[in-house]
Amino acid sequence: MKETVTGSTGYTVTTTYKVDGGSTETGATATAAVPNGGTAEVAFTNNYKKQVGSLKLTKTVTGDKTLDEVADDISFEITDSDGNSKIVSGSDLLAAGGSYTIDNLAVGDYTVTETVAGITGYTLTTSHKVGSGSKVDGKTATATVTDGTTIDVEFINDYAENLPL
Repeated sequence: MKETVTGSTGYTVTTTYKVDGGSTETGATATAAVPNGGTAEVAFTNNYKKQVGSLKLTKTVTGDKTLDEVADDISFEITDSDGNSKIVSGSDLLAAGGSYTIDNLAVGDYTVTETVAGITGYTLTTSHKVGSGSKVDGKTATATVTDGTTIDVEFINDYAENLPL
């Protein structure tokens, strides 16, 4: 006897079975002996585990400012494909040594947008890097969280002081 299980998106399915109340076995195929004129009982159980991963935000500040000096002016909005969002502030990153990890995120795509308040007298250039990808200019990154992994998203802010002529 074989049970066919259609997986649910975002979940890992483990199937177990018992034959005639015996021990639990892993798998979707069971063999049961049916006695003449009798019955055999096969009980299948499906265990659905939500697939989750993590998103690690890292903030690097270069040039004429430090993370300590600009942390209060920085925040990140992390948005999932359903429009749900979470805000992470620069002080969260500062407290965690420059990076902040959000655990137990459902697998899928996330948009991370950095908001930086302008600092008078400085020109700011922002870039980001997702995982082992290339550095790209801009304040918005897209990262795909996969089951059991941590995806790194690094934002780099370079501050150049505007010197008087």
